Amino acid sequence: MSNCRYCGSLSFGANCPFSPNQKHEHHQDGSRCVYCGSSSYGHSCPHSPDGKHRHGSDDEHCVWCGSGSVGSGCPHAPGRRHER
Repeated sequence: MSNCRYCGSLSFGANCPFSPNQKHEHHQDGSRCVYCGSSSYGHSCPHSPDGKHRHGSDDEHCVWCGSGSVGSGCPHAPGRRHER
């Protein structure tokens, strides 16, 4: 289980008193969405500012789609580039 990077809470979603977007963010786990804790990728994150799941960085996989690829071609990243 991870903690919010801004306030240390175990909660997900809104009402983080220290986050710039008022949402809890958990960046320690590369296998889970930083905003909701889901293992899913793509659309339908209930707490993300843009509605997309974004995983914590593990330096081996794209945070937007989970691929090990680098460069262009990410179906979920805002700029269509894989991001680690």
